[in-house]
Amino acid sequence: MIALWERRRRVRPGDCLNAGVMAFSQCDGSAKVAETLILSSMIHYQQRDAGLNSAYIYAVQSFDLFTDGACSGNPGPGGWGFILREIGGFGELLQSGAEHGTTNNRMELTAVIRGFDSISKPSQVRVISDSEYVVKGLKEWLTGWKVRGWKTAAKKPVKNIDLWQQLDQIRAIHTVNPVWIRGHAEHPENTKCDEMAVAAIVTLRNR
Repeated sequence: MIALWERRRRVRPGDCLNAGVMAFSQCDGSAKVAETLILSSMIHYQQRDAGLNSAYIYAVQSFDLFTDGACSGNPGPGGWGFILREIGGFGELLQSGAEHGTTNNRMELTAVIRGFDSISKPSQVRVISDSEYVVKGLKEWLTGWKVRGWKTAAKKPVKNIDLWQQLDQIRAIHTVNPVWIRGHAEHPENTKCDEMAVAAIVTLRNR
């Protein structure tokens, strides 16, 4: 499980939040920075502390999640791999796995799900994948599938519905931003995820 840190600062009356520079500063004209939070986004909610007339500002972490899936035969033994990297931090997690009798699309989806399984609190996550199935599914198709009772526009049952329903639950917890990249185009993280997925298949076969 990748370590997550919840950054908090108590804000007293007279303090202000300068969101432009993502820092707290005193409102006395000195512009003295009290604390800087290097995050891609912040300002999530304030919870009033009754009796103290103060508030807490909670900052949500942001991650890049690189994923890939592979299959030897389709269907056949398949593998998945991901790299989860904290934006503005030092945490990074690499993980992979494999299954018998699966498909490439299922492995692509599984890589994303396993990456989110490693995030313990609601976060902003950029999912970077070479799978149009994953990216378009998250960006364009998933909402419509739900509205139609998990049917496609052609009124056919959604394939891999068990995995898509897990991803739907993930979207309810996290802010998900899918990004498509071209596969096998010398993208270092994509290449590494592919290597991990393929290696996982080899390990599975050698058991």
